[in-house]
Amino acid sequence: MINYWRIDGMASGPLLEMGMKWNSSPSLLIPAKPIRLKEMPEAFLPKDRTYVQGPFLRRRYHTVRSPYMIYYNKGNALKYEQNRVIIPVGDNDHTSGVLALPGKGRKRTAVIIAHGAGNDMNTPLIVSFADSLAEAGYPTLRFNFLYKERGKKAPDNWDTLARTWAAAFSYAKEMLQGKVDTWVAAGKSMGGRVATQMVADGLLPIDRLIFLGYPLHPAGDKEKLRDSHLYRIQVPMLFFAGTRDSLCDMEKLKGVLQRLKAPRELFVIEGGDHSFHVPKALHKTEQEIFAQITEKSLEWLT
Repeated sequence: MINYWRIDGMASGPLLEMGMKWNSSPSLLIPAKPIRLKEMPEAFLPKDRTYVQGPFLRRRYHTVRSPYMIYYNKGNALKYEQNRVIIPVGDNDHTSGVLALPGKGRKRTAVIIAHGAGNDMNTPLIVSFADSLAEAGYPTLRFNFLYKERGKKAPDNWDTLARTWAAAFSYAKEMLQGKVDTWVAAGKSMGGRVATQMVADGLLPIDRLIFLGYPLHPAGDKEKLRDSHLYRIQVPMLFFAGTRDSLCDMEKLKGVLQRLKAPRELFVIEGGDHSFHVPKALHKTEQEIFAQITEKSLEWLT
């Protein structure tokens, strides 16, 4: 049995000396040669989880060589499988994604998650959101837009952003063919805004939308609302918004929500900014905020 270890900042020198090497994910090690559990020094063994080798994906779109990482809680049943994947974008481009597939009790609702303009698919909020949904039984796919995949700071133009979103959706449909009845598009800031424009224009045939902070207006300009297309959306929407969000004034957002035709719900993060960071005086950790977001999302999806 080949084992995988999540090290998250642990010194990697001794592991590399044992024949380990990094894969494309910065928080994971994979074995360069088969290493059995008993051969791993006790100091480096995870206390609460192990990663064991699983099957390769052999589908039309899948070109990644690394095998699934099957996630276990110690002493518990299989939770979910996770794999880094390559998503074709048109004929000449591609981007990275992370596909999480729950084990027993898998839901027939899948969630695709896009990042915001200033981060990527590995930002803590998106990782926490995707992993928590997968652990609860929902297949998830988080992905990078092309500019982040290429190491650039400036976002792509709208057509390229939309093309990448559509490619991620097509990839997920191919991987989960026959296993999903309901598709949910989720996005942080720009990722959610692009999804709404596509849904409004009939370019993204999903069933629900989740916004992890919607950029309703530019910072410092509350009157320049980005809301005209929202009124053409017919699918249910769940908005997460912080009371200190410089890109989404709470009163302006509530006014927009009142005018929407589609079912909508708002969950307010007290003291949260656009990234849901809250003042230290509130004595809430990032993990607690993320847990609130996950809990509400699971309630809404049920």
